[in-house]
Amino acid sequence: MPETNTASFLKAQEPWLAGPRNQIQKMGAYLGAWTLVTIYILSAQLFLMRQPLYSDTFLKFTGLTLVRNHGWALVSLLTLALLRAFPLHRSRSPQTWLVHLFGSVLITMIGLTMMAAVIPIFYVPRLAFLPRVWSVTKQNFHFCYVINYWGLVGFHEGIQLFHHLREKRQAALRLQSELAQAQLHALETHLSPHFLFNALNAVAALIHADPKTADQILLRLSSLLRSGLSRSGEQTSTLKEELDYLETYLAIEHHRFGPRLQVEFEIPPSLREAVVPSFLLQPLVEIIISRCVAPRAMGGRVALRVWTEAGRLIFEVESGDPCNTQDPVESVLLSRMASRLELLHGLDQSFLAVPTPGGGFLFRVSLPFSTSTPTLIPKGGSA
Repeated sequence: MPETNTASFLKAQEPWLAGPRNQIQKMGAYLGAWTLVTIYILSAQLFLMRQPLYSDTFLKFTGLTLVRNHGWALVSLLTLALLRAFPLHRSRSPQTWLVHLFGSVLITMIGLTMMAAVIPIFYVPRLAFLPRVWSVTKQNFHFCYVINYWGLVGFHEGIQLFHHLREKRQAALRLQSELAQAQLHALETHLSPHFLFNALNAVAALIHADPKTADQILLRLSSLLRSGLSRSGEQTSTLKEELDYLETYLAIEHHRFGPRLQVEFEIPPSLREAVVPSFLLQPLVEIIISRCVAPRAMGGRVALRVWTEAGRLIFEVESGDPCNTQDPVESVLLSRMASRLELLHGLDQSFLAVPTPGGGFLFRVSLPFSTSTPTLIPKGGSA
């Protein structure tokens, strides 16, 4: 128990311990950036000087520049505090701009006063403090006003806007991923009862007349469900996995229809490692069987063709015989399937469901050929 309590206590302190360390790192990066700016300004001023620069003068000039610019770094913390309180990238109200307008004048005057105060550290002042502040203000006000305040504002707001847009895109992708998962789950649960009822009815019809065939159907059904559950929730799979799943399904349907069901595959072995949307082929074949094979006493033919063309993977599932008109449930299913293809590939895909001249039906899917999993694309976008 003491070890558990100690571990819990240390875990509770992690945010507190990480907080100061993170702040120190940020402050180090902030002062490092100002040091680089100081070196740049110092080098530019040295190149522009026309009079000889002796070692004593150089040291004083360098020291004044370093102190002045790092003093500006401290003063600019007020600018960052003001930006946290009144961020411009989240508000377009005139009040926010007015706050920064007056804040920039006030912070600039604080910085100019600081500049006038550090001059005596390195040089003997020729003016008293207030006249010196006025002199420094006349010479540097607009330079400090534009560069030090609004330059920092632009840099800070640009970074914040970048982070905001990135988070917004990540949130959109998460939503699209969740939507795709929900649609895939709906697709699976929508099809499973349909197929289960047909398979179980076939088992019930054969269990006494042909127990061996009934056992084979149950074993294949068990294998099919196990495979479906193991891949449940996966957005993509290889073409080989899809074909294995489809072949198990067709084996069950062959037990139901016998010679009435004819299946033709035209699939080059070299394409079996291609990545495709999971559960893509079986629903299309099931629609063809239910609408074009099952209603006909003589059965029918289902053709599945896969090939590549100009860097794209093309699928065709076609009935060679007349089909009944599809019902509304199948229309919803096809609509969901088209939507899922769009989520996976954006506009770089196509899905057609059209009648053939002989009264049959043809499904045609075109996807980018790939052997790696695609990134979800926001709806309406392109990869």
